[in-house]
Parts: sequence; structure tokens; C-alpha cells
Amino acid sequence: MLFTAPATGNYTITIEAASVPIGPQGYAVVATGGVGPGVGPQLRYESHRIVDAVPLANDDAVLDPGETITLPVTISNNAGQSLTGVRGELVADRPEWLRITERYAAWPDMSAGELAESLTPHFEMVVSPDAPCGESIGLSLTTYSDQTEAEPNRFGVEIGVKGSNYPGPTLDIPKNFLGTVDSVIEVTEDTELRDLDVTVDISHGNVGEMIVLLTSPEGTTVTLHNRSRAGEANLRVRYDRERLPDGPGDMGDFVGESALGQWTLSISDNRNTSVPAGRLNGWTLHVNGEPSLNCNALECGDAVPGETSGLELERLGSDVKFSWQATVAAAGYHVLESSTITLGDPLLTGRTSGETEFTDIGGAEELPVGLTTYRVRATNSCGWEGP
Repeated sequence: MLFTAPATGNYTITIEAASVPIGPQGYAVVATGGVGPGVGPQLRYESHRIVDAVPLANDDAVLDPGETITLPVTISNNAGQSLTGVRGELVADRPEWLRITERYAAWPDMSAGELAESLTPHFEMVVSPDAPCGESIGLSLTTYSDQTEAEPNRFGVEIGVKGSNYPGPTLDIPKNFLGTVDSVIEVTEDTELRDLDVTVDISHGNVGEMIVLLTSPEGTTVTLHNRSRAGEANLRVRYDRERLPDGPGDMGDFVGESALGQWTLSISDNRNTSVPAGRLNGWTLHVNGEPSLNCNALECGDAVPGETSGLELERLGSDVKFSWQATVAAAGYHVLESSTITLGDPLLTGRTSGETEFTDIGGAEELPVGLTTYRVRATNSCGWEGP
């Protein structure tokens, strides 16, 4: 973009991803002329953890269909002053896939420049059993404090893991050997490759004496290292992330193939020199495929309850009381609200553990202007909602 006569002030650049085959991916924004960096959020999202403890999750730190998880979030204080009363609200872009059951969290008082993780209770959410593996779900985190106004932050979570790591065995690399020594990894999952990296860790006094090849189950061969970097010791690198293969071939040659089968790393050192023999200390395939490789849906022994009926609302001063008829086999209930009559993108107003009434304290004072639609959905013991 070119601004021939830009007005003074702050400019905001919004970047929207399109057709990104795998993520997250970094990017760079370059501006020239009389410009400088903006301030950005004073309370900024930094990272998060997925805590998926049994019995309502698989305890593998992966967001899987059907799980109930907590999400501790780390933010940083960039306000240039100490902040108190730090808190935030979390909203999901796809509530039909990710129901946020605890959308408010707080952080300890934070000194200027400090990072802190949210306090217990953390954000909590239930992944729909129908959530598709491999999908990314955007999250909006609004942060504020006693000293700062509300500010938006964006980040995302993925259903399942789009990548798997497969470690390979070690072996010795003989000197002045005309053939190759081979280390084999067996990939047991049939997935179409969208991206592939390989990490190699080789101890050798002169990597310029070696040739290293990677061959797929379908017979495609890429030369990772072709006697380059003569005089350097040891080859410890991840192709493509840290270095491109020497060639012939590149890692993109494997895209579209199936990962299923035997992958072979072949190493040759046919030089008769005084450099001692080398050793392959290990190697790893980093497989990113479609469909997602690691997506272990939670199995729930209870069926999803049927539709809940008989919802009634009663205003009690500044509070709103909800009551409804019991639903057969319901372990709990979610009270949902939306600004549309079709209940599009609903938020959770409250929940119960089987009780058929709920009081939203102060709810009458917080009612938005215009239409608000409410619905109660029964849940099973895994927190999965009925219709």
C-alpha cells in the first residue's frame, strides 16, 4: 500500500490469513517513511496451556473432541506501570464447537513488564464431540484492569494435533564405505502429507565428507546434505525449518504423498581421510498431514440428553431467575443467551449440576439493549449439550 500524503496519527494494520495450509505461521510487516511502532495492547496475550485432566479428558495436553479442559493464559503488562484488578473475558469464534463454560478469569497484580499466568479458576471449555479434527478455532480475549481500559487480544486453539514426531534409531557411520548405512522409521498412520520436516543429529569431524539422503515409502528421495560445509564438525539441524536441503530435491517433494510406511535415512562417508568415523545420534520425522494425526476423541458412557422445555424467566429486582422442566437423563444444564432469535453464537449465562433453576445475580442490570434470546440445554456427565 502507498499513502502519498498520509495524515498524522495512529494507523492499524489488520492481517487476515487465507488458504494457509498449516499453522501457526509467522509473518512480518514492513513500513517505510516517517513511521514508528504503535503502542499495542497494554495487557497482551503471550501464551496458554491446555490442561485436560481425566476423567473428562485424555490428559495428553491436546484439545480433543468431547473433552472438558481448563486454559491457563499468560499475559504481559506493557502499560509502563503496575496494574491491579487484572481480569479478562474469553469468547470463541465457533461456540457450536467450543462451549466456553468459564469465560472470566483474573490475574495477580502485575508490575510493569511482568508476565503472569491466570489465577484459579482458569478459563474452562467443553469441546463438542462433533468438532472436526484439525480445525483451528479463534479466541477473543478482552483484558482490562483498574488502571487500563478493555483491550482485545486474538489467539487460537486447534482441535487435535496436525503434526506428529517420529524418532528414528541411532547407528554408527563407517569410514571409507562405498555404500550407505540406513536408519528406518515406520510411520503407522495413513495421512496425506501437507508439510514434512526432518531433524538429524550426526556427530562427525568433517561433515563435508558425508552425503545424507531421505527416502519416502513411495520412493521419493531428497538429498538433505551433499558434502557441503567442508571442514565443519557435526550436523545438527532441522530441514526445512532451519535449513533447506542441499538437493537434488527439497522437502516439498514429499507433499501429497502418504506418510504410511518406511522412511529411510541413508548416510554415506566414502572418503579415506584421518577424520574418525561418525555416528547418527538420532533423527526425527516431523509429520504434518491431513487428516489430523493425533485426534483422540473422548468416549462418554452417557447419551446426549433430549430437548429441554418449559423455560420461564422471572425478574427479581436486579437479578433474573430461570426455571425449566427436568429432562430425562440430564446430568446438568447450560443456560445460553444470544442477541439473535435463532440463538446464533450464544454465550453461556450460567450452568447447574442437575438443578432446574438458576439465578443470574445482577443479570437484570446487565441486559443489553434490544432482543435477548435464552435457551436451556441439558448436558450429560461429560458436559455435552443436547438440542
